[in-house]
Amino acid sequence: MKTKTVWIAGLLVGLMVSYNQVMAENAAHIDINTGGKGLVPFSHQGHQTLLMDCSICHERFPQEAESILRLKNEGRLKKKEIMKGLCIQCHKDTRKAGQTSGPESCSQCHTKK
Repeated sequence: MKTKTVWIAGLLVGLMVSYNQVMAENAAHIDINTGGKGLVPFSHQGHQTLLMDCSICHERFPQEAESILRLKNEGRLKKKEIMKGLCIQCHKDTRKAGQTSGPESCSQCHTKK
């Protein structure tokens, strides 16, 4: 009986992890919690379509809810490291290449409520 319970629990955990991965991969829109600077509305699906390489972003932070905020709180992510080193730089490079780009200033993304 104990083996059956452990097996069922393992199966449920596996299903939950798979479900969460599918939901994250298919999320059209995510509000990124940045802590004191408010939420950043993020078109996850739009970035997936344009970049076609999840590792561009996810090599720096894991695919889990609130990962950026958690890494900042743990001191493993420098202040503005993602914003300046990844987001804004990519948007500037895209604009310089003559393509439509995303916002390049803080207030265009960060929304305090």
